[in-house]
Amino acid sequence: MATAVTRAQREQYEEDGYYIERGLLEPDQVALLAREIKDTIASGTDGINFDNTRMDGKTLKGSGMYRKLALLGRRNPLVWDTYYVHPGIIAINRAFLGDEVKLWFDSIFTKPARVGEATPWHQDIGLWTQTPPQKKNKTHYREALTIWMAIDQADRSNGCLQVVPGSHKGPVVEHVRYPDSIHVELPRNRTADVQVDHIELEAGDAIVWHAHLWHCSPVNLSDRNRLGIAQVTLSAEDAAATGKHNLPALVCAGVGQPAPAREAERSAPG
Repeated sequence: MATAVTRAQREQYEEDGYYIERGLLEPDQVALLAREIKDTIASGTDGINFDNTRMDGKTLKGSGMYRKLALLGRRNPLVWDTYYVHPGIIAINRAFLGDEVKLWFDSIFTKPARVGEATPWHQDIGLWTQTPPQKKNKTHYREALTIWMAIDQADRSNGCLQVVPGSHKGPVVEHVRYPDSIHVELPRNRTADVQVDHIELEAGDAIVWHAHLWHCSPVNLSDRNRLGIAQVTLSAEDAAATGKHNLPALVCAGVGQPAPAREAERSAPG
């Protein structure tokens, strides 16, 4: 497990818009996350946002029924402690965002075997700035950091991420809504012939990327799941500047913070 961002990693981030952190979590930690996620899907835990949206209109059953889960990190202290405030995660956030960091999004991406749909080409910041009130926040969202970790091995056969290296150096591109896409995306005439890096990861490896980076993931037609866990973070200063005053603290004074669910339990009357 790395404990600090190296000069080479920072240089790659600045040049390509991403870098890969190999072996961020140990196998037993990855197994714990996989178990908690699968148990959550099976039980339909309260307080979790389950997204079963599909472009093909199908309603799936079993472990592949959801494409995405949100809020599990802040609702489940085990997941929070294992991944969100893992020492390596805290080190990465501090290196790019400083000693005061807020958690904006915590997400699980399932991409189940044989039925995992594609995620179209997009910039994260392009999704976040669709409305006029949000467009004014582009300068603050620019430095938002995404850390996406593979829980299952991710390769070309099961829909690993694809990125366009260096694309983060460009502006926020106006995204387009097509009738056959799960969400708005980059104009297809601009992504048809791009040169891509395929982000192949072992379980426990992570990719760290810039908010402007062009990225996508194709369908998973293999017989292997491609489960991943992600966080998007903002500096506390940028969170405040965009009116996000209620985001949970991930890092305060350089130290990883307790899970929001655990803090709520401590403050409850009784």
